[in-house]
Amino acid sequence: MSIAEKYRPYYTYEDYCQWEGRWELIGGMPYAMSPAPVPAHQSASVLLSFEFVKALKSCKNCKLFQPLDWKIKEDTIVQPDLLIVCDKIEKKFLDFPPVLVLEILSAATASKDRGEKMELYHSQKVKYYLIV
Repeated sequence: MSIAEKYRPYYTYEDYCQWEGRWELIGGMPYAMSPAPVPAHQSASVLLSFEFVKALKSCKNCKLFQPLDWKIKEDTIVQPDLLIVCDKIEKKFLDFPPVLVLEILSAATASKDRGEKMELYHSQKVKYYLIV
């Protein structure tokens, strides 16, 4: 165990539920999801959402979600920019891998999206796309 790991705080889903604002938790390490996304990010999200909603119209099971808590483990909760889920969500969070994840890269999130989150999605065997 490194010195940093020994002294850094470690949080779980129970802690996460107490926080105000938007956060992600990866391996017990919190990441603030603020400030709000920039206009270019929001515009890309809206355009992609529109196209996916049209494409999924004929499917009764699959739905598109914008940021939604995906609880992977007790210490790992992420909020991808867009998710496609083809099963019923029974809880207030997603507790199984979505069919597809899209992350819209911005200067503030690119290193985390290309690093930890991409590795996390790969470990969950999820199809994912990084949109620049």
